[in-house]
Amino acid sequence: MIKMAYDWTTIKREFVEGYPDKDGKIICPTLEELHLRHGPSMSTMKKKSADDNWVQERNLYRTKIEHRVQEKKIEVLAGESANLDNKALNAADKGIEIGLKRLDDKDLSNHDYQKLSIAISNFHKMGKLALGEETEHTRTSGKSKVDHDIKFRGEDRKIAAQLIRSIHSKDQ
Repeated sequence: MIKMAYDWTTIKREFVEGYPDKDGKIICPTLEELHLRHGPSMSTMKKKSADDNWVQERNLYRTKIEHRVQEKKIEVLAGESANLDNKALNAADKGIEIGLKRLDDKDLSNHDYQKLSIAISNFHKMGKLALGEETEHTRTSGKSKVDHDIKFRGEDRKIAAQLIRSIHSKDQ
C-alpha cells in the first residue's frame, strides 16, 4: 500500500476554522466531509483529529469568534446609545432655553405657566439622564415616571421662575 502525503495543515485549518463555499458562506465540515474532500481514510482522519485535539481547537476558535461578534455588537450599540444621548441632551438644552424665554411672557396664564414649568423640569431631568446622572426622583424612588401637582399663583409664580432659572444656571 502506497502511503500518500496529505496537506494536514490545510485539512486541520478547514476543520477548525471552516472554509468558504462558492457563495462565500463558511462551511464547518465534518471529518467525513474532509475525508471526501482531501482523501485520507476515515480511520486516519479520526486518529489525526484525536491526536491533535481538533475538536477542542474548533470549540476554542468558535468561542473566540462569538466573543468578537459580541464585542462588535456592543461597540455598535454603545455608539447608538451615545448618539441617542446626544440627541436627548440637545433636545433638553433647546427645550430649557425655549422654556426660560417663555417664562418672561407677561400674558402667560397660571395654567400655561404650570405646564411650562413642568416641561422645563422634564427637559432638565432628560438632560441629566442623558449625561448619565440620576435625577432626584430616580434616586429616591427608582421610578422613571414623574408626577407633577404644582399650582402657581401671584408671588409664587415669580419665586418658581427664579428657582427654575437658578436650577438651570447651576447645571451649566
